[in-house]
Amino acid sequence: MKKWLWCILLLAVIPLLGIGSLGGRDVGTLRPVRVLEAQQKNGQLFLVADTEDRGRGETSEQAVASMNESSQNYVFLETAQVLLLREGTERYIPELMQYLRPSCSVCAATGEMDLSTVAKYLKQHPPQLTLGEYAAGKQELPRLISEGGKMQLVQ
Repeated sequence: MKKWLWCILLLAVIPLLGIGSLGGRDVGTLRPVRVLEAQQKNGQLFLVADTEDRGRGETSEQAVASMNESSQNYVFLETAQVLLLREGTERYIPELMQYLRPSCSVCAATGEMDLSTVAKYLKQHPPQLTLGEYAAGKQELPRLISEGGKMQLVQ
């Protein structure tokens, strides 16, 4: 009986010491992303999310770290439904796949876009190509074109 009492007491004390929460995150600190846009300028990768979080770096790891440092919460990229690639960012796909699900849709983007509007549009017209399929070389990227405030997805 004394052994059980010690085990129960130990289990009650572990959370108070913070030992039990080494790898987890508080759900309240997560910022789920629906759309992530990748741009390249002067050898730097710029990431912009529909949550208005931004990050940059020479690698996707640095860009994601920068995004999380500038945010008050943890930017949760695993919820991204669409990855928008600007010209020249295709080479970052192997790195970005570490943060995004293979089932995340992917498309090339041209024109000025408000990512919250893009999220609503792509919910109605989802790109058919997934990140996993594109990385495997199955198809060409669909294109999301924005001109004069109107969007068109060409698949």
